[in-house]
Amino acid sequence: MSATADLNYAASNTRLSDMIRSIVPGGIKRDPLGFVSGYRAYAIYTRLASLSDTTLAGMSIDRRDLPRVAMDAARASLSGN
Repeated sequence: MSATADLNYAASNTRLSDMIRSIVPGGIKRDPLGFVSGYRAYAIYTRLASLSDTTLAGMSIDRRDLPRVAMDAARASLSGN
């Protein structure tokens, strides 16, 4: 992913953000021990990992970036971004 895409992948890619919202429902905004964000990162990672390389490339995601993308998306979902 390029640096620009790296910073804005969730905001610019509606398809990815829609997928994340369907995987991890909102409602919980506080996560002092990290359990919620850890679970959300796991759920997002497993969903993205099940996609083909072609589908991931269409979302501007490289397979080796999945752990970072999943954790960033989980954190963003908690902060409301």
